[in-house]
Amino acid sequence: LLAKRIGVRKVVVVTDETTYLPVLDSIGLDVVVNPHNLTAGRILTAMRKGMVRSVVMLRAGVADLLEFVVDPGSRMDGKRLQGAGFPKGAIVGMVIREEDLIIPDGSTVFQANDKVIVVTLRDKIETVEKLFSSGGLL
Repeated sequence: LLAKRIGVRKVVVVTDETTYLPVLDSIGLDVVVNPHNLTAGRILTAMRKGMVRSVVMLRAGVADLLEFVVDPGSRMDGKRLQGAGFPKGAIVGMVIREEDLIIPDGSTVFQANDKVIVVTLRDKIETVEKLFSSGGLL
């Protein structure tokens, strides 16, 4: 905060203490980094199957935020969200279509190359991955 007061334009804080993260995020710092969360997210991304673009660990590993891409001709291409088979415990929070951000509802239809942001409990990840795989549940 002192750096902000003396005119530093960009302040980056690195902390190992996860309990500080919500406070640090709320007080006007530009970037707050927790090496543990960053490393865990990278490892999870590497471990997940090829259709997952990125993973962010939420709530100490209880849930994850996943980014999928709808491949052209895949089972999700042209599929409506309602009836797509997402399990209880998984929420499609956003669809990024070219430059548009879409907050989806049941009538949202997935299109090729959509980026789909899903928040899911850890035990539902495999089910969600199968929806985006070529041999999906649909």
